Amino acid sequence: MLRTSIERTIQTGTHEEFELCMTTVEGIVSDGSGIGQELERLLGTICEAARSRWDAEERAIDPKKLRGFYAISSKTRSEIPSPHLANSWVATYEKADRALKDSRLGIDLDGTGVREWAEMAATLSLNEPRYLRKIDYPESYVPTAKAIMERANDEALAEYQLESSDDYFSESERFSHLATAAKELSVAFPEFSVEWGEVAAHLEQQRESLVAQYERKQEEEARRKEDEPEEEGESRGAEIFDLSELFSDL
Repeated sequence: MLRTSIERTIQTGTHEEFELCMTTVEGIVSDGSGIGQELERLLGTICEAARSRWDAEERAIDPKKLRGFYAISSKTRSEIPSPHLANSWVATYEKADRALKDSRLGIDLDGTGVREWAEMAATLSLNEPRYLRKIDYPESYVPTAKAIMERANDEALAEYQLESSDDYFSESERFSHLATAAKELSVAFPEFSVEWGEVAAHLEQQRESLVAQYERKQEEEARRKEDEPEEEGESRGAEIFDLSELFSDL
């Protein structure tokens, strides 16, 4: 009954229900508890249902969800095929390639786009190297990865003077994504793990610096707001609607 319900949710439920179901199962698998035979069979059913849905939808799979799929399937004895990977690889690589091209035009690297491709590359290098060999990985993708890491390192070593606390917060988030990307690319391209591990450290240092500047800027903005004089219109409005004075002569 439970297996049928979960399988139905994964196959025909809304996208939100499907995502929640997969996330819940990932949590069960990752908590370190033992896997009994009944749960093992259930996990196999879940993986088969997820793969069928992804293949039918023919859309890019989120790298984190794909990683969760492999984590779940590793807990079963069944030989569960991977979902179709071409759309997912192309979609994430295009984001990273676009981020690199934009950076050559003076636009800051898109941290999210780079991180998604890095996560996809690391996930597949660990779980589906057969697919990667078919697309001439890593040889055909080393130039892109190296160029991204060089650009990311340059940005990590730059100094930033931004206008507002919101700007500092946004930049700290971008560097958080880039630091994650550098760590993932170190896994995906192990021959560069030492070099790109250093890039990841530089990116993390920049993120921490931006967070500190964000906090200082927030305090400055709060002080300026406190020091701002009360606008004349606001005080008059308060007098106009002071009911005690309005009715004092009645």
